[in-house]
Amino acid sequence: MCDNKRFVVPPDRSRPFLRAAAGLAPALLLGAISCAFAVPLWSPTGSPAEPDAKGRQPWLLREQTIRFNQQALEALRDLTRPVEPALEITLMDGTSRTLAIRSRTAGPLDSTVVTATLPDVPDSELTLVIKGQAVAGTLHIGRRLFKIQYAGDHRHRLAEVDADTLPPD
Repeated sequence: MCDNKRFVVPPDRSRPFLRAAAGLAPALLLGAISCAFAVPLWSPTGSPAEPDAKGRQPWLLREQTIRFNQQALEALRDLTRPVEPALEITLMDGTSRTLAIRSRTAGPLDSTVVTATLPDVPDSELTLVIKGQAVAGTLHIGRRLFKIQYAGDHRHRLAEVDADTLPPD
């Protein structure tokens, strides 16, 4: 419904309205800046696929090939460098989530262990072990479980698994 009239705030109510609008402006601006400068930790290289029925592992729900951003990996590996303030991941359904890095520690055999959460998702945790170009890890989002495995030639496999039918390691 458009009547081409300008919206006018009554004078006696204009100041609270303007104060509220002014208070929201920085938050909206910061949100736009953080979204605009988010650095992807990985990028999907194909469409998600359900595994073939023949020889299928019953716990594997779907999988996708991903490629890690090498500059982001290098920053995570180097414990003396600051990490990008807004690293993000893209899940198989196309949604992107921003990571909050909790810790980066030196692991065995010259590896780096990284833990992070998704601040906007309760019960979420990402754990990565980085060694050279290879990355392995798990991502928990509520009851959903994803595994990350190195597939060779700078490629990795992101697999969503059914935690209830997954055999123990």
